[in-house]
Amino acid sequence: MTKWTMVADLRRCVGCQTCTAACKHANATSPAVQW
Repeated sequence: MTKWTMVADLRRCVGCQTCTAACKHANATSPAVQW
């Protein structure tokens, strides 16, 4: 089973969800995956 990990510097986070969109696009995750 594949496990996913994302590391982000939360001190720089503005809540735009761009990192989430980029990760979903790069890894072709299901729309049901919300992280």
